[in-house]
Amino acid sequence: MAIARQFGLLLWKNYLQQKRQILVTLVEIALPLLFSGILIVVRENVPFKDYPNATLYQSFSVDGLPYPLDHYHHYQLAYVPGNASVVRRVAEDVQRSLGPAISSVHGFETEEQFEDFVRKDPLSRKVLAAVVFEHSFTHDDEPLPQQVSYHLRFTFSPRNAPAKEKSELNINNDFDWHTLNLFPLFQLPGPREQYKRHGGTPAMSIF
Repeated sequence: MAIARQFGLLLWKNYLQQKRQILVTLVEIALPLLFSGILIVVRENVPFKDYPNATLYQSFSVDGLPYPLDHYHHYQLAYVPGNASVVRRVAEDVQRSLGPAISSVHGFETEEQFEDFVRKDPLSRKVLAAVVFEHSFTHDDEPLPQQVSYHLRFTFSPRNAPAKEKSELNINNDFDWHTLNLFPLFQLPGPREQYKRHGGTPAMSIF
């Protein structure tokens, strides 16, 4: 009962304060209604386009590098570990499949050596990507295991991102890969990248 009495007194106090300040009370009631009305009017008057059907993108080949990366013929493909001939052959097969854009392959004994190369050697800017096999090879002619586990290492910033998305003024800028985001930070109305057959970013800037 004491709690109910205190609550009742608090309501009565607030009622008296609002009653003594009629203008303030009216403003507190009118402003939310005004802003809600403005939002409704704006929403009703903004033009929109209805997309009743699904957006279908044309198929494209993934056997080579996307433009303009395929016109630069000085990229390197790094691989780890460098002491296994089977890993070197895999890297060379990838080099042949990607065409002349990959001029050479470069092996490293450990992933730490590769990271040290990236940090200190200016030639590391030529490395397009690195494939790191997570298997400890004991000798050069050891075959691949039955279950192959590996991961890929790319540059921090996508090489092939559009120029407009490299600007700091762009809210969806592509300075990094945004791997923690499932969707763009700000989504625009309509199908995403509707007129780009590769799906737009990040698909077109996979490297």
